[in-house]
Amino acid sequence: MRYIAVVVMLMALVACSSFKNGQGFLGQKPDDRTKSQDQGKNKSSDVLLVTTTTEAARVDSVFRLQFCKELFLRHGYDVTSDKSTKLDAAYKKCTNAHTPPKRFETDSYALALSGGGTRAASYSMGVMKALNEADQLENFDSISSVSGGGYTAFWYFIHRYYQYLPDDKGLEYYSTLLNDVGPDGDLNKFCQRIERQQYNYSLDDIFATREEGSIVAKTAAQNHIGRQSDIINYSTSSFVQGAETTGLVATHLVTLPFYWGTDLLLDTNIYNGSVFTNAYRKGLERTYGLVTNPEYSDYVDYFNYDRKQYYNGVNGAFMFWRPNARIDELKFGHYRDFMTAYNHCANESQQAIAPMTLPIINTKRSDRASLFDSDEAYDDFSLTKSVYSFTPLAYGSDYSGYIDDAELWSPSYMSKIYATSGAAADSGAQQVSGLLDPLLAISNANLGYKMRDPSSQQSFWGGMRFWSDKVIGGFPLGLLMPEDYKTTLRLSDGGHAENLGLFSLIKRGTKKIVVVDAEHDPEYGFDALNRLKVKLKHELNLNLSCGETGEETCPLASDFNALQAAPVFSLTVTGFPGREQLDILYIKLSVKKDLLKQRCDGRLPYPSDIETLCREQPGYPENVRAYYQSEIEKQQNSFPHNSTADIWYSEAQYRAYRDLGSYNAKTFLVDKIRRWDEDIERQRKSEKAFYDSLGPKK
Repeated sequence: MRYIAVVVMLMALVACSSFKNGQGFLGQKPDDRTKSQDQGKNKSSDVLLVTTTTEAARVDSVFRLQFCKELFLRHGYDVTSDKSTKLDAAYKKCTNAHTPPKRFETDSYALALSGGGTRAASYSMGVMKALNEADQLENFDSISSVSGGGYTAFWYFIHRYYQYLPDDKGLEYYSTLLNDVGPDGDLNKFCQRIERQQYNYSLDDIFATREEGSIVAKTAAQNHIGRQSDIINYSTSSFVQGAETTGLVATHLVTLPFYWGTDLLLDTNIYNGSVFTNAYRKGLERTYGLVTNPEYSDYVDYFNYDRKQYYNGVNGAFMFWRPNARIDELKFGHYRDFMTAYNHCANESQQAIAPMTLPIINTKRSDRASLFDSDEAYDDFSLTKSVYSFTPLAYGSDYSGYIDDAELWSPSYMSKIYATSGAAADSGAQQVSGLLDPLLAISNANLGYKMRDPSSQQSFWGGMRFWSDKVIGGFPLGLLMPEDYKTTLRLSDGGHAENLGLFSLIKRGTKKIVVVDAEHDPEYGFDALNRLKVKLKHELNLNLSCGETGEETCPLASDFNALQAAPVFSLTVTGFPGREQLDILYIKLSVKKDLLKQRCDGRLPYPSDIETLCREQPGYPENVRAYYQSEIEKQQNSFPHNSTADIWYSEAQYRAYRDLGSYNAKTFLVDKIRRWDEDIERQRKSEKAFYDSLGPKK
């Protein structure tokens, strides 16, 4: 019975398949769509300082105002909450400094994690593990994620939050630190803990695996994911799982008639999702959001959980007898306070402490249908309109503008946004043709959410628009509401717009980017990368091209043979006015199956057909080989591109993907990244000089 739920995922795959077949390149040429931010569909609380003549310059100028906020946060100041005179003056100086031809600094170093469900989450975990072992992971200015890659990003950021949180303190702990800044204050004591590395656990602890000889108590985090990867069911018992799934399906069917009247026709947003929406989000929290206590090493089945096994486990809301059924949820404001406190310590310390990495969560924005589309040039598949991003500072897009999180009436929880970023099955995808479009809506196959457009919260007239929109309602009267006056957005899987998480970094001008591509690509067509290339050129006149590897070893070349190449490629982006070239290292989910079948264990002689291969590349980890062999025995043999609809990973499957990611990153990626070290350090010094030039912030 449990596999009935997979229908939701299969609908998502059909949608993604339709998107890969070429939809989404509509609209006019970039120069025909040029406008200032004030002429956009919605207006941000910020006012653009630059009138642009090209779409790339417009996107650039929209981001520049956000960059100042991120720059200040990186140095321990939250300009969205702190309105002190000196801070405000320095921030205004920063925004004024962005008027060309004055200096404009950008992020130095960032990581992008692609979509691809549990497969992408597991592979990304291995890549991040290798980056941590190479002392690179903490150095990223930001981690931009989509869908499944966001599962692992969520896991990483929530572990960072609890890394220094005392056991007897709640989620408001970091905000209280910011109010006690004296020499003997709690903030100073917190800084001393960071410098002395007095944490609840280290990054090495949460990435540790038993195979490396780590003590058992330090493998708790990895063991938990390996044994609790099911993001639908609560229990690991097959009997209980069947009962749970039966209950979910039955409840969903019972609610459908009510949904048809309240949400499908009248658009009242009473449901705003489905039964599976909540189950999916809570499952994501249990698998990737529970922060394991390394003092507890052995996994205990659901009904025997010890609450102390996790730092943030909470009883179920309705099923109170189920401990650790959900998590003590973080708001973006909580995480912003943590970043502010931590980055203050990093900035004041005499030691080399990297600022806390900024999370960037990418979703896909869909506007409600209207007979009066005010701007047909911005179709639902354009990058600037459809990529809707969240950070602890602001929500929005380059099309609608950005609204500070602190200004929102109902700030969102991080787990909810990460779940929305992975909401593959949703009627907001708008990528399915024929009868499947209404079928998604009628069946309420929605994992995404509707939210109030933040711009409608900024004024009295915005409120009037909101209530007018509510009164008019949904179909058919809602079609008469002009698009400019729509106040509700549907947000779904970021992969419906751009599945690599790269656009949010490219538009920032991030100078060095590592991107992990683990989307479903059994034919190695590099669909997401080639779609991004076309869209960047079409919309922004930016050129995504091969880097130092050359066309013969680049996935953008038509005659490229992925299976004969190493899984890491160099790419560049050029074309932003006044910007330097952006460099990208792109690591692909892939294996060389000829090598995978052999043991390159150093025991010569090898068979003649494998000897050269084994000398050039070490053998794959045993977990990878063992799982691959088990697939052959089951006559599946789809590894490493198992279906995204497969969300019920066994421990062996999780370890195989994780170890493959770690192996590929160690073997092919890490040395290339280290070539960037001097450039990144030079760029950071330039950014620091720019920041210091803004004057005192205290």
